[in-house]
Amino acid sequence: LSLHDRDDLTTLVSTRRAAEKAYKMAGISAKDVDIVEVHDAFTILGVIHLEDLGFAKKGEGWKLVKDGEIEKDGKVPTNLMGGLKARGHPVGATGIYQIYDVALQLFGKAGPNQVDDASIGLAQNVGGVGGTVSVSILKLPIGSKESFCWIRLGSREYSPPWTRKVSSRLLLVFGFLSIAKTIIRKGSIVPLCELG
Repeated sequence: LSLHDRDDLTTLVSTRRAAEKAYKMAGISAKDVDIVEVHDAFTILGVIHLEDLGFAKKGEGWKLVKDGEIEKDGKVPTNLMGGLKARGHPVGATGIYQIYDVALQLFGKAGPNQVDDASIGLAQNVGGVGGTVSVSILKLPIGSKESFCWIRLGSREYSPPWTRKVSSRLLLVFGFLSIAKTIIRKGSIVPLCELG
């Protein structure tokens, strides 16, 4: 979608739609998310994305930044490893590192940037000029640090037999047109399959 075709330059409809779908699939809302990674290729985009993802009312995302609410101990810890700008925005690899950073948080391995008791994380990635957006929600099932991966599709959770050798249990939900099941294995991301 070209910029000149948009009704509002301060929102990405694709982010709102992907977020709605991901929240519904995960059975949560924005208030349940403990850690956030947004596609902040430009400073204003970080603010816009926080609003479109439901963490602030439209036009009030800047208050989260001003009031320190995106910091480690804030209401919406966001991009605690520096975000896209800190990593040089590696086009193509951006979404992978965002998932990796959220997984580090969930596994309690984010070092000095660790959010206490993080159990649900969200990663939002933008393609092109915002016509394509993916929102991924990662969740550690309650009390879980066990040795297998759970995947949620709709309202069903299951652990496919081929994932039983995974080192940590992780629930991953994508809010995107196609669902890609992905697990973390020894610090790397391993795609399992694509569903159309």
